[in-house]
Amino acid sequence: MAINSKTKAFRIERASELEQFARVLQKSGICDPSYIFDAAKQLRDFEFVPKIEKDDPVDYNFWGYDSGEIIFYFENSPRHTYPVNASNLSLTLTVKVIADYNDFQAICDPYKHLEFNIIINGGLFDKSSQETRELVTSYHLDRHIFKEGDNEPEDCHPIYHLQFGGRKLEKSNRDFGNALILDAPRVAHYPMDIILGVDFILSNFFSKTWRSLRRDGEYINLVKDYQQYFWKPYAHSSASHWKPYTHHDVNWDPVNIWPQLLLLSNG
Repeated sequence: MAINSKTKAFRIERASELEQFARVLQKSGICDPSYIFDAAKQLRDFEFVPKIEKDDPVDYNFWGYDSGEIIFYFENSPRHTYPVNASNLSLTLTVKVIADYNDFQAICDPYKHLEFNIIINGGLFDKSSQETRELVTSYHLDRHIFKEGDNEPEDCHPIYHLQFGGRKLEKSNRDFGNALILDAPRVAHYPMDIILGVDFILSNFFSKTWRSLRRDGEYINLVKDYQQYFWKPYAHSSASHWKPYTHHDVNWDPVNIWPQLLLLSNG
């Protein structure tokens, strides 16, 4: 068995969107988009069929990619950064996505697997020792995999959850100063891929570039499409808990709730 023609066409379309997005970012100069182009190459390589576990059987309807380190450099430290004299800050994004072609744009869980990591590195010069100490913080978004026979988690475990910390902060020899780091809470969070993830990063850490790109028609249309692909199932499934409701009952602007949302009437 091999990948069928419909799945191939689908993968080529997703690859083309990633390549278009990478070119838009390249023009902005906000990051080196080479790893986004590499993710697109994985989609175009029909010999590559992603698997969640190494020993899983091949499912030719599965598609996805495992990005390298997409790095963003800060010109200035974000507001309210501590220590205040932190310097040379950079942000690294890595994304691993696996999804089933048959689930695309259905009102169901859009992914089979998601690992999404944000790591921010910097330095702090110590005058007394004349040495620069590494600074690091990280955030981790993933899809919890529920396996048959698993016990109910002791703590609240949303299927998609954002956590402060992650493996980058697990080094036993790291000096955390006065910081206290806990595994909880796991905050319920919408899923993201490279396109939605980059928009999330820009909106939170590089707002000047974000607002500039939101005047770029190519950028807007790609982000809008991916919100429709992956956020609509998440939002509609969540809202269905309180159904029935009708549109005229809703008097709360969704963009006030979710500032990254692009209205369908835009562009």
